[in-house]
Order: sequence, then C-alpha cells, then structure tokens
Amino acid sequence: MYTSPNLYTARLQKYGTSYKCLTVWAPLDHYTSATVHVVVMVVLFMFIPWLLVATLYLVMVSEIRKSKREVAQRSRQRNRDLRVLKLALTITAAFAVCNFPICALYLLIAFKYQWNTCFLPEVWGPLFNTAKYLVLASTCLNPCICFAFSENFRKGLRELTRAQRSFITTIVTHSRRANSTAFSHIEGEHEMLYEMKENGITENGNKNAIDYSPSQSLRE
Repeated sequence: MYTSPNLYTARLQKYGTSYKCLTVWAPLDHYTSATVHVVVMVVLFMFIPWLLVATLYLVMVSEIRKSKREVAQRSRQRNRDLRVLKLALTITAAFAVCNFPICALYLLIAFKYQWNTCFLPEVWGPLFNTAKYLVLASTCLNPCICFAFSENFRKGLRELTRAQRSFITTIVTHSRRANSTAFSHIEGEHEMLYEMKENGITENGNKNAIDYSPSQSLRE
C-alpha cells in the first residue's frame, strides 16, 4: 500500500540527453497530488500507529497501577510488569526515532520548499538516505531490544544456538565416520589384491592362471 501509487506515477521521462524513471502525477496537479500523498502516508503509517501503540501502553500502565494482589505476589508481579513496561516504552521510542526523520523531511520539502530539493543539493541526498536507512533499521531493532530486556528471549536464543551447534557437530561426525569407513574399505581391498599378486593368485582365485596384466608383461 505504501508504494502502490508508484504503479501510476513512475514513468520514463526524458531528462537532458537520457531517460530516467521519474514521479509524474499528470494529468493531476503534480505538487498538490504529491503533497496529499505524503500527508496521507505520514498519517497512516506514522501518527496513527504511534498513537495507537502509545494509547495501548498507557492503558497497560493504568491497569498495572490498579492491580491489587498479596504483598509477596504483588512484588514479583510488579517487577515483571515493570520489565514489560520498559520493553514496551523502548520499542515505542525506537519506532518514533526511526520513522520521525523521514516524515519530517517529506513534510518539510512538501510544504516549505514545494518539492524543490535544490536548496541544499549537497545535504539533501545524505539526509534522505540516512532517514531511509533508519526506517529500514527499525525492523531490526525490535529483536535487539527484546534480547536486551527479556531473559526468556536470551535463554531461547541460547538454546536455539546450542541446538544448531549440536546438529552441525552431529552431521560433521557422521560424515567423518562415513569417509573413514570408505577409506578403510578401499585400503583393505588394495592390500588384499597386493597379497594375491605376491602369492601368484589372480582375482578369480586360480593360482595356476596366467596373469596377462600389463604390469606382469613388463616384468617378463
């Protein structure tokens, strides 16, 4: 949904002496349509999700404060709830930090500079790329945050790593055993053939048979 308008706006246009894929809203008004698109995307994918998550976490805090339990149980439960609350607040803050810069840049370029990025040509590119990479990084931050705050998450990751390491070790051990068995079998066959030739016995077991092999002909 976020990039679906590109199916309509991305067009091959002549740019100087070459052709480039540019965003063109024609026959609609280009600047008005682009501004509306940015506002809708910022509201749908930034403000509404962030407000929804913040509201749910506020409800969680309210419920934690209202809960009434026995003293010992309440102490343990409160510590657990505080850890969950810290985890939730950190995830919310990380989401805002990673998504706010690109939203601010889009709104700034749409309303203040009317989609003219020539005001700071040497700065706009790095700023936009940094903001874009922050959005991509937000998808990787949640597991890192869970790893930092959740003991169960760290324990599960350690068990998964240990199981994977054990699986790889088992495969390597079986492979080495199979290779060793095959090598021993081949080596045994070579020794047996060598002893048979030394005793004048051919492969069919006939001691009196004449060996017409090239090696025997050369010896003669």
